[in-house]
Amino acid sequence: MRRFGHKFKGFFAEKTKYAPYSHLKEQMASVLRYFALPKYLRITLWIIVVSFILTAICFLGKTSSLNFQFLPGQKVHSSLTAQVPFSYVSMAETERLIAERRSQLIPIYKIDTTYFETFKQDIQALNSFLDTLLSEIFLDENASSLSQRFIENFNRQHQLKIDWVDVSVIFKTMTKEERFHVFQESLKVLQEITRDGVFPDHEQDLLFKNSANTDKNLKGRLEDINTRSVENAMRYLRIHLLSMDMEMETIQALFRIMKLGIRPNLVFDVIANEERWQQILVTIPKVRQNIHKGATLLTEETIISEEDHEKLVAYYEALRDDRQNISWRDEEQLQNFIETLIIVLFSWLAISFSSLPSCKSKKSITILLTVLFSNLLLIRILLQLTELPFWQGNAAATRVLLRLMPFVTGTMLITLLAQVQLGAYCCILTSIFYALMIGHGTYFFFICSSVSFIAILLCRSAYLRLHILRAGLFSGFIFAIGLFFLEPPLIGDAQHIPWMELFIAPVASGILSGLLTIFCLPILEYIFRRYSDIKIFELYDYNHPLIQQLQVNAPGTYHHSVMMSDIAEQLATIVDANPILCKTAALYHDIGKTTRPEYFIENQHAEKNFHEGKKPEISAIIIRNHVREGIILGKKAKLPRPILDIIQQHHGDSFIRFFHEKAKIQQRGTHESFLDEEIFRYDGPKPQTKEAAIICLTDAIEAVSRTLELERHSSLQDIEALVTDIIQERIDMHQFDECPLTLRDINKLRKALSSILLSALHTRIRYDAKNYQKL
Repeated sequence: MRRFGHKFKGFFAEKTKYAPYSHLKEQMASVLRYFALPKYLRITLWIIVVSFILTAICFLGKTSSLNFQFLPGQKVHSSLTAQVPFSYVSMAETERLIAERRSQLIPIYKIDTTYFETFKQDIQALNSFLDTLLSEIFLDENASSLSQRFIENFNRQHQLKIDWVDVSVIFKTMTKEERFHVFQESLKVLQEITRDGVFPDHEQDLLFKNSANTDKNLKGRLEDINTRSVENAMRYLRIHLLSMDMEMETIQALFRIMKLGIRPNLVFDVIANEERWQQILVTIPKVRQNIHKGATLLTEETIISEEDHEKLVAYYEALRDDRQNISWRDEEQLQNFIETLIIVLFSWLAISFSSLPSCKSKKSITILLTVLFSNLLLIRILLQLTELPFWQGNAAATRVLLRLMPFVTGTMLITLLAQVQLGAYCCILTSIFYALMIGHGTYFFFICSSVSFIAILLCRSAYLRLHILRAGLFSGFIFAIGLFFLEPPLIGDAQHIPWMELFIAPVASGILSGLLTIFCLPILEYIFRRYSDIKIFELYDYNHPLIQQLQVNAPGTYHHSVMMSDIAEQLATIVDANPILCKTAALYHDIGKTTRPEYFIENQHAEKNFHEGKKPEISAIIIRNHVREGIILGKKAKLPRPILDIIQQHHGDSFIRFFHEKAKIQQRGTHESFLDEEIFRYDGPKPQTKEAAIICLTDAIEAVSRTLELERHSSLQDIEALVTDIIQERIDMHQFDECPLTLRDINKLRKALSSILLSALHTRIRYDAKNYQKL
């Protein structure tokens, strides 16, 4: 805060030019001095503010997570007791009562006499047939086959199965009057049977265990009559036929004919039953459950039923009504704040004791907090959808939404913009607060953190946007597998879970996280001026205007930069630097030479040297200014800050020795005794990162290597000696004092550079065209 106050004090000292506003400077300075706090108080204040924001995002105004924490078919992880008394109408219990009353409802059937009336007409037709035709046919003893065909035709016309033998028995044993009387009596018995109702034999035990309690609708009246099964109806018919004074053979033949008139004719009356049910339904009361405070709603290790879920939804509504005025003094909100404060405190301790440069960077910490807040806020907004009636009444949709959260987005963004270590912190914090928001236990935190760590491993080396989408897709697959095998509600019950919830939603969560990362990455890069490897790799383009300008105006510098780009990429992988940044920055490090390319030796193809006739000081200034010109061109082209830093630092504050020595030689013959050495020194600063140090070292060695005489200096020992001398010269000039490059790293670079230069500067057999033509 003191340093912040001094900055504002200096700002007002520079900008305030008029006396009437001079008092404003003193007032602002006094205010800032008043609010200046010791370091430990500032840290404490920041921890409290961050905890307050996280609590507000994740918990404030959130009544309960019951509507998506507990769903039918899930296993309860801990017991739950009611904090407030409530009552609700249990639709499940009401439906169970309605189903019980419906099962006890006496069914109403109606008698269908259509078949009997048809059969009666068929019997009368049969009797007439016997009176007219058979009387003539039976006079002829040889006409039996002809009469049999008549009976078969009769059966086809009337859809009966009367046997000719039975007809002949009746005809031979009875007169016309007796036959008419017998048929009439038999039809009366069938009419009685049909009037009482006949039902199938297989429904006797199912529908008519107590026929006295079954109502039948006959001719518009509800009567309690004795219905019969098909078997009992036939027995009743046989008994009545046996009571007639006839021969047994005749009775049996008549029975076989008349039993064809017995069919089930008891039909369920849908309209009458529905009318009666509607009358009874309005009298059934709704079941209301009263739950007192402290009652156990759920016990541990039980499976949520539909009734339990209904009870929990009602409890959720009661809590929401009871807590309309959310206050920080609320016990639950205070508990959430304390838990968040502890988590933030331990996170700060872990980051503060870390020796990683990214953990010490204020910009990296700011990016971490911004991305963490944004990701948790997005999750909270999606979870708030469960407040809508559609989600509260749709358990399957709620489960899908729960598995569709893009919780990996923040981790992927931090990994791409900062470092893997900060991405791991974001992964752990997001998983913790996500698990707390939805109310699940440690197993869900384990699943989310494992998925996020997989995304970190896949994103740490990503240099294409397609790699982000691939990382999201793969993390989605891991999320689906983790939920399938590790989430308790899914174990042993996977066959009842739809594919949308089981597999498609977690995979879609990973894809959504990848798409959001691709969308948000350029925005965060623009806001924080922190660029990912993807942005830097996109600049490695030979069609970029700066590179095309370098290729046209300074072809020698262009080839030097291309060679450096390949060498720097190989060196970066050896010392754990960023190879993408080294590769791209080496391509742009000398773009400032395009303003005056003729003053650099790699672009001088003619005999004329543009430095001839100029003072060494002027030549040194021209050479030195290519760094400044490169920064100007880079800013105009909106190159990322890491590349601009490397352009500015790739020479450090080293000497331009050639012109410095030339100036000292020219000064020997004059009376001047003072030589301003700062003119012959680059503006700096010295390399601040490993990448800048690699470019600085590679630039010097690649440039000097072009002066080697291949026949005399092609051995590994000579190249190693050259590389060692250049490295030692840079060390003596203290060029690597401000970068994290160690002596072990420098030794690795020395060996790698020697091997690379030996491969690049190998000799070939001299080509002699004359001798070749003689062969």
